[in-house]
Amino acid sequence: MFDLDSNIAALRRKDAEEIAASFPSTAFALGSARKAAIKHGNLVLAEMLDARLLREHPTKTNWLPRLAAWNDRLLRVLRAHKTNAQIEELRTARMSGRIDSVYLDEQYKALVDRFGWRTIAETVASEARQARDEATRDLERAITAATTDTTSSIEERLLFEAQADRAWHRLTNELQKVDAIAAATRIRDNIKAAGTPAERGWLYEEGLGYLRARDFRDVDEYMSSALAEAVPRVAFQKTELRHADFAAATAEWNARFTLTRIEQLPPNLSLESLSYFENQVLTRHFIPAERSDLANLIGKNRTQVQMADQIEQAMGEAGQR
Repeated sequence: MFDLDSNIAALRRKDAEEIAASFPSTAFALGSARKAAIKHGNLVLAEMLDARLLREHPTKTNWLPRLAAWNDRLLRVLRAHKTNAQIEELRTARMSGRIDSVYLDEQYKALVDRFGWRTIAETVASEARQARDEATRDLERAITAATTDTTSSIEERLLFEAQADRAWHRLTNELQKVDAIAAATRIRDNIKAAGTPAERGWLYEEGLGYLRARDFRDVDEYMSSALAEAVPRVAFQKTELRHADFAAATAEWNARFTLTRIEQLPPNLSLESLSYFENQVLTRHFIPAERSDLANLIGKNRTQVQMADQIEQAMGEAGQR
């Protein structure tokens, strides 16, 4: 977008690519070099080193085992509640007329509190929400890092803003000649081609406002996806957030079912066999990790990666012939 600086930016990126490729493939070496690049204001090099870290030393959260662990805690509550002898004694006493319904409710709630079942379910739901919130903050931090110039002086930033304002004005004159979808594509292409976080950030902020004014749908998701195509760290955190959201949604659903189940003594609990509880009640209402939307999403992603690898391998073999 910045015609005056495009050649200089291209040279800087080429130099940064060569430098980034020269470091040893260890997490310590790449991480140390990235910190040094940030300290010395070379944000382009820092991004390229970060991209190598993500490719060569990915630190993805294992969301499926995490969901399975949340589910396990809830299942322990549900099974303990189902098989608790004291609860059955209360029911028997009520059915025989030895206690009234008020006393039954009081004693039942006391038992639930004593075993901490409600607290366990509420804690699982809270942990799931916190995990989603942390993944959201991680994405926000990645977007901020990808769109913020933290090293330039005040004079340099003022000069950049003047150049950026003129460049954006030229671009919007062109965007007004096309429909909103074509305009969004142009903005996205410019973000992907941006040479620095500062330029990328200007396009991102101005693009958000411009596309909202043109009633473009799902602007925030569209623009963050544009950043994800340009910056591997943003793409990584978007995937992490999506997986965290799926895991949290399932855990919250199962926690709500657990709380509903233990909230009051079901009138037909004694008539509900353990096998019926396991094979019918849990099957209908409780979502295991292996049957969750998260498992389906991970399975689809794995298949897509395998297909991409097969295509790349086939193209390589064809090129060798």
